[in-house]
Amino acid sequence: MRIAHPPTRPRTGKTSPRLTFLPTAALAFGVILSAPAAPAADLRAKANPADERFIQEEAAAGDAFLRVAELGAKKATGTEVKALAETIVTDLTLSNGALKTLASKWGVRLTENPIARYGDLYDQLVRTGGSDFDEAFLSMIVTGHAASVKHLEEASLTTRESGLKEWAVKTLPLLQAHLKRATELNASLHANGTSQ
Repeated sequence: MRIAHPPTRPRTGKTSPRLTFLPTAALAFGVILSAPAAPAADLRAKANPADERFIQEEAAAGDAFLRVAELGAKKATGTEVKALAETIVTDLTLSNGALKTLASKWGVRLTENPIARYGDLYDQLVRTGGSDFDEAFLSMIVTGHAASVKHLEEASLTTRESGLKEWAVKTLPLLQAHLKRATELNASLHANGTSQ
């Protein structure tokens, strides 16, 4: 038995528009499906490496000195030293929160145990009491704030990130005021030999 085939048309070199559309559409669809998806982290703004390092260092220092100031607010014997510690707690709580917001925005990972960097000094401070505590506390605040002030002065001039520059410019006067007051109290403490 013979099967009748439909008559064939002579080829003219032209293809049906429907036939050329299908392979083109399939190819385009395949390209779309095979394109790698952008990871969620890439959608966030990124801090440059120098700014990222600055954020990590200042966040760790800020958290560590917040813990030191909280200890000072509890243990200081001098009323002026206690008042300074309470001021530092208030200021650093706000400042650290703002810096952590920037870190989160830029995907900067912060240390989970910032006091570890200052562990020996902090432990020594915990074991100290009375006017010795006030003296050790003020000394620690002067040393730490002097370093942070220098760091923020540099950052306020060199960072290209407007949010970070704004944070540094707002935080710098607070740290300078803490440093000035701690230096005055420390000098007075040594001059009088008593707690302020």
